[in-house]
Amino acid sequence: MALILLIDDEEFIRTAIKFVLTAEGYKVLEARDGQEGVELFTQQPDAIDLVLSDLIMPRLNGLEMLQILKYIRPQVKQILVTGALVDTKAWYEQGIYDWLAKPFQIEQLLSKVAAALATPQRVLTVQTPNGLVHYPVAIFEPTADPGAWFVQVGSNDLLPDGAYPAVLEDSTQRTPGQYTTFNGSGGAQRPVPRGIFRSA
Repeated sequence: MALILLIDDEEFIRTAIKFVLTAEGYKVLEARDGQEGVELFTQQPDAIDLVLSDLIMPRLNGLEMLQILKYIRPQVKQILVTGALVDTKAWYEQGIYDWLAKPFQIEQLLSKVAAALATPQRVLTVQTPNGLVHYPVAIFEPTADPGAWFVQVGSNDLLPDGAYPAVLEDSTQRTPGQYTTFNGSGGAQRPVPRGIFRSA
């Protein structure tokens, strides 16, 4: 059964969520804040299937923690839980898999967790002039060309527009090809790292 890293600074919330998840058969590791979450993740990065964390926490918040976890293992999937009004589109651009608004129902929590675990996390590895860069894929959609996909990566790093050797991989397969970037604009004209991946 899947191993979930649960991170929240409020003990009663951790206890309640852990009870629900273990009742469904999931294994759960607990951390009290973002820094402790990083420490636990570092001990067994390949064993953890999903990170479920609060957004606002001491030492490291949920988004800050995610950037560290993705540096350790780009494929990691994270669901953020928050009661605040947030720009969720920006979250997806940064590589967040999904989010859950407080207060939530048990059915909502279990549905989000099951969906995250059933969906392979894609990573695009690009050969740049400065070396290999691993990008978590935030949006992955087919194009009219059967061998090409539209890709938006969950990163704030922009590559200059151009064509780069790349490999697209998930938990089941590894596909070499070429990534052609065309950094468009997101909300408020913010550049968004995106392009077309074409298999070799």
